[in-house]
Amino acid sequence: MLSVSGLVPDYLINGLHVHVGIPSREARVQALNRVRVWLPTQLARAVN
Repeated sequence: MLSVSGLVPDYLINGLHVHVGIPSREARVQALNRVRVWLPTQLARAVN
């Protein structure tokens, strides 16, 4: 840990969690289908 102790103060963690209420089942499916294309990009950003 001593070799990376200079990096620790600069290491910041951020997060975002969003809830969206969509009353119609059909509208929820359509919304998730549109979001699905972004999942690989968001996963790559999350693990990097």
